Amino acid sequence: MKIIKIGLVILLAILPFFLSSYMTIFSRTFYISEFEKYRINEKYPDTDMGSYSTEVLCYLRGKNKFMPYEIPLNSKELSHMHDVKTLFSSYFLSFRAILALTIIITSYLLYKKADFSKILVYAGISSLISSVILLLFFSISFNMSFTLFHKLFFEENSWVFHPEDSIVNIYPSGLFFDAAVRIFFLYAVFSFLLLAAGILIKKLKAKN
Repeated sequence: MKIIKIGLVILLAILPFFLSSYMTIFSRTFYISEFEKYRINEKYPDTDMGSYSTEVLCYLRGKNKFMPYEIPLNSKELSHMHDVKTLFSSYFLSFRAILALTIIITSYLLYKKADFSKILVYAGISSLISSVILLLFFSISFNMSFTLFHKLFFEENSWVFHPEDSIVNIYPSGLFFDAAVRIFFLYAVFSFLLLAAGILIKKLKAKN
């Protein structure tokens, strides 16, 4: 039972990261706001960037077979987007697996009438600490973090582009920085909610 509880703590600590990253990466409003912030719309006045971002997200989720053609990309850019799509396939698979395991273990522990207050508190504390550390790390050394991320998940130099390439102009480094901050901020919020839920359950049990 103890190992199962520890497993659930780990899963609950990881799950908020997947939720926060999904809510950021696949948020159409986020991209619309970022395109306005970095004046991407002005670079491509003949393209509806909101619709374009939606089509790109559909491609990354596997709903579209090809990238949208409104803004032409060269072969290296298209190859990188295909690599990103492959990475997201693994992301979704991991997300579903973690969510399924969380539901199964939670159902089992509910059946066994286990105490969830400690599980939620430990999960909340561990994920909250992780989110704060990651947020600080990315904020202080974003360029190094950005480079490390790409070296871990993509082939060498396949993600390095020239300043005039479309992919760099559509998705500037500032957009990725804003995305990282939003992800880890939401991660911290969800972690705090886990912690608060655990404390609340503990107090309610104490009253009874």
